[in-house]
Amino acid sequence: MKFSFDERIQTNAMANFTQIYEYENLHIKKGERLGNFELGSTIVILSEKDAIEYNLFENKELKFAEAIGRIRN
Repeated sequence: MKFSFDERIQTNAMANFTQIYEYENLHIKKGERLGNFELGSTIVILSEKDAIEYNLFENKELKFAEAIGRIRN
């Protein structure tokens, strides 16, 4: 996947680590182009900082519909 608002993010780069990008004042309007998917398995999560409590482990394979965390109240 490639994102229109940040050229640094390219998910088909054969990386074996998690990269976190944080932005201040990034506003994306409903229906606005974010980017595009390319071949490969990708998980992209967009959220407010600390809005999700993740249940992920390094090098853990995920299965379809498997929970990866929960939304904090």
